[in-house]
Amino acid sequence: VQVVTLVTSIRESDDLVAVHEVPRTLVEAQAAALGIPLQVVLLPPRATNAEYERRMGAAYRQLCERGIARV
Repeated sequence: VQVVTLVTSIRESDDLVAVHEVPRTLVEAQAAALGIPLQVVLLPPRATNAEYERRMGAAYRQLCERGIARV
């Protein structure tokens, strides 16, 4: 398995990872240290599950278009 990109969701309101509340800058630094690109999916404040699924789905479709077959 070759890891070619990392994906995370970030809340637009406070620039934190939506689930773990880790600062975006830390996740970016971790990705840079690994030498792996980071794809950020921005979420509005209090995103519904439907909105989360819509935005993440769009991100995954972009990955598929780039030839990435597994997430």
